[in-house]
Amino acid sequence: RERAWDEARETFQHLIKRKISQRIYLLVGLPCSGKSEWAKERAVLPDRHSVIIDATNLLRGERALWINLARKGKDIKVCAVVFLTDFITIKERNIERLDQNKFIDVSILETKKDKFESIDIKFEDIDEMVIVRED
Repeated sequence: RERAWDEARETFQHLIKRKISQRIYLLVGLPCSGKSEWAKERAVLPDRHSVIIDATNLLRGERALWINLARKGKDIKVCAVVFLTDFITIKERNIERLDQNKFIDVSILETKKDKFESIDIKFEDIDEMVIVRED
């Protein structure tokens, strides 16, 4: 797992070195909150090349890692996309994952929910924020 994240960060570093205007979409939300579906729909603005970081990014430190990497590039905007999904909906979607071998124990989901750190726009270096609400 750690090797996969290292590879993802390495790929990201190559992407941000390109000499084109880019917008980094940093998805933030619990598992089953709709992040991957949003990414598949590519609900992005067309004015820049889009790079989507589809991970939970629940902690400020996790987000800071991606933001700090993005700031090494030029002409890059960082857009946090925060998924506020009702916990009942998350548990229902999680049950649907049983046959996909992606089910997460509810106690783990509750722990993640309790550890989630809201974005603090005063301290986190983001340019834009989108809120996606799902009930």
